[in-house]
Amino acid sequence: MADTDAAPARQRPGPGSADGAPACSGGEPSQPAGRWHRLRAHPALTLALLLVPATAASAAGEEGDFVNRLNSLRNSVGLPSLAVYGDLVSIARAHSQRMGEQNLLYHNPSLTVQVTNWQSVGENVGYGGSVADIQNAFYNSPAHRANMVSPTYTQVGIGTWIAPTGRIWVTQVFCKPLIAVAPAPVGFPVVGAIGEMVASFGGRLGAPLNAEYAVPGGVEQDFQNGDVLWSPSTNARVVSGLIRDRYRALAGPRSPLGLPVTHEIPTPNRTGAFNHFQGGSIYWTPSAGAHEVRGAIRGTWGALGWETSALGYPVTDELGTPNRFGRFNHFQNGSIYWSPATGAHEVRGAIRGTWAALGWENGALGFPITSELPAPDRIGRFTAFEGGSIYWTPGTGAHEVRGAIRQAWANTGWELGSLGYPVSEEYAVPGGRRSDFQRGAIIYDARTGLTRVV
Repeated sequence: MADTDAAPARQRPGPGSADGAPACSGGEPSQPAGRWHRLRAHPALTLALLLVPATAASAAGEEGDFVNRLNSLRNSVGLPSLAVYGDLVSIARAHSQRMGEQNLLYHNPSLTVQVTNWQSVGENVGYGGSVADIQNAFYNSPAHRANMVSPTYTQVGIGTWIAPTGRIWVTQVFCKPLIAVAPAPVGFPVVGAIGEMVASFGGRLGAPLNAEYAVPGGVEQDFQNGDVLWSPSTNARVVSGLIRDRYRALAGPRSPLGLPVTHEIPTPNRTGAFNHFQGGSIYWTPSAGAHEVRGAIRGTWGALGWETSALGYPVTDELGTPNRFGRFNHFQNGSIYWSPATGAHEVRGAIRGTWAALGWENGALGFPITSELPAPDRIGRFTAFEGGSIYWTPGTGAHEVRGAIRQAWANTGWELGSLGYPVSEEYAVPGGRRSDFQRGAIIYDARTGLTRVV
């Protein structure tokens, strides 16, 4: 089980204010005490969830995971990350240990005394079996979420205490200081291969947010301006900026991307940047943002020329198709679609527009089975699909040809034959179907199954 509780944001009285009433309310402690009790605004809030039992992990690693998830949430709604302050961390750790040793969830009754430099302060407390599920409980509670995404706060201190049973107790202290000060050193060691990598960056990564902690396949340590991940096979690599934000949002080393195998690298055309990972890449540009590309879709994009190809940069992560049979990425100038039966192929330009108008992969054409290709006459372009083709020329536009009509057109010599290129989609006529071409038409008789050229 997990319990969480949120205390209201507190503000010092300002000009014209006669008391310390909260500027906004985020619930209250389940065990009222001291000033927190006098500043109540709403009934007590308690959440209970079934959680997966905790796996062995250091408290510092859990704290770093909480910080990452908190700041990823804030970044996703357009808010800046909160700076981790050593004095707030110490207060949070001490309270988490008290709660754990007493096996009792309650707010810190001395918080507004212990935090000496505050204009606004708030607190979330909880316990459970994993960081992810405690943070999800916070996220799904309006009171806790209000603290996490408040634009008021600029500082945070997160402290955890792990009981012998594996239960994680956590305190999150949020603060806007009355007087701006530099972060107090948290005192996390930076050593080994990660320490060497940090030193090579000459202080650009900022202060550590946590100690090293285990991740699948290696270890990680997070800093104000970047995360450093190490494994024996990948060495120490840095992920920073908006690529880091996307990597965190995708679950970082726990995602299909795995661990980074490069630092951030500028693209050859100098318009973007990327990190390669064990299972894919994340590419970023100012106009498109940061998005992952992986697997067969990444292989096709790479074969086409990466970001210098006609597709340009990715504008989505890899997503599942609505019919759940395939996957796709959209790019600046097209898409790559994949299914187990067809592989990964690009669709772009007017051909993509016609395919979309016909229902994408759920239409009669299905998934693409080729990327866009030049027609033999070098005038037009085409893409073949499971259920037909789309042909394009500057003069005719892009039109589908499929089924028995497509076969009859092929028998005439495709676009090099007597009919030329298609100028319409296939459409219904009395007794059958018809497609029009530059120099004629093909009609399909539904009763006989035969076609004729007119």
